[in-house]
Amino acid sequence: MWRMTKEDSQFSPSVEAGMNYEEELVWRMRGVCFIQIAGSRLELPLQVVGTASALFHRFYSVVSLYDYPYDKIAATCLFVACKSEETARRALDIAKIWSFENEESYYEEDVSEFADDILHYELTVVDTTRFDLDMDHPYYYLHDFCEQVEVSDEVLNTCVAMMNDSYRLPFSQWYGNKLMAAVLLMMSFCGCEVEYEIDPDSELGRIIEEYSHLIPGK
Repeated sequence: MWRMTKEDSQFSPSVEAGMNYEEELVWRMRGVCFIQIAGSRLELPLQVVGTASALFHRFYSVVSLYDYPYDKIAATCLFVACKSEETARRALDIAKIWSFENEESYYEEDVSEFADDILHYELTVVDTTRFDLDMDHPYYYLHDFCEQVEVSDEVLNTCVAMMNDSYRLPFSQWYGNKLMAAVLLMMSFCGCEVEYEIDPDSELGRIIEEYSHLIPGK
């Protein structure tokens, strides 16, 4: 439902409304960076942060960045993701992360107002993304692929870090999470300069063969 080509994404609502495509991608990256920072400070699981990031990209594939403030939508996506993944956090907790000036200083009035905005936009986010909160992540496929090839801790950690970074752009909408997991795993082997042997008849082997043009060194 949410898949699109990279070429099609250049005709997004924001672009149609007059925003430069590269500028839109910058705002999307900023939104996801906020989600990731808040997720880290709230000690949320990776899949919750991933769900929030995917929701954020889905939202702006339907509406324009001109119509809704990206920071409040990003915070709301995190709030909704926490609920959907059964790791609920209060809107106030998320608002404190967004509104603080340092670890011990923030304005209560600003926090309260931001929390109210999160609750205000909650239904908008859920409705715009069609109540579709059942999503997978590249982390799940990475687990499967690690059973098909020997993966060191260094390669695994590198791959997870690259997956985290990949959420800043809508790669999963462009390529799908399974392909993302396979490509990033191969890039991690390459980046760590670790050799690997993969059964060409395994699922990972077939994906590498089909999409070798996307994988460095292939």
